[in-house]
Amino acid sequence: MFLRGGNVYGAGVLIDNKGHVLTCDHVIDGLKHVRAWFYDQSTPVRVKVIARDHAVDLALLKLEMPPARAPATPGSATGVAMGDEVFAMGHPLGLPFTVTKGIISGLGSRGNMYVQYLQTDASITHGNSGGPLYNSRGEVLGINTMGPPNAGNIGFSIMGPM
Repeated sequence: MFLRGGNVYGAGVLIDNKGHVLTCDHVIDGLKHVRAWFYDQSTPVRVKVIARDHAVDLALLKLEMPPARAPATPGSATGVAMGDEVFAMGHPLGLPFTVTKGIISGLGSRGNMYVQYLQTDASITHGNSGGPLYNSRGEVLGINTMGPPNAGNIGFSIMGPM
């Protein structure tokens, strides 16, 4: 889903039938009002911030009106290996509802012992943050968080979102 608050935009993942959405904390940082759009709806839905964790860069949101759609299917990052094919979804540079293909190119903590990351060469840029990283079976492996500045085509996803 597309998330927007003012001039800030990103993505989110519907994780249950009650309307809970997982995204990155930095996507909603400093925002008072957040709205969500689904790919097949033109009317935005209001979003309430339920919980945030800046250290892990995750936030839990709740849609004002739970959608009549299935939540994302969680995958297990346990069997993920370097070279596995993945797909990053989001809204890079404001272009809504895009997908990029890549592989897992690394696994690790990236300096935070509490968070495990999946490194990928699938393009993850401004606007992809908070969106899902899917495996080839359509299961969510992680939540995309932007890669380091000037790092070329390297992106990271926070492992094990659900």
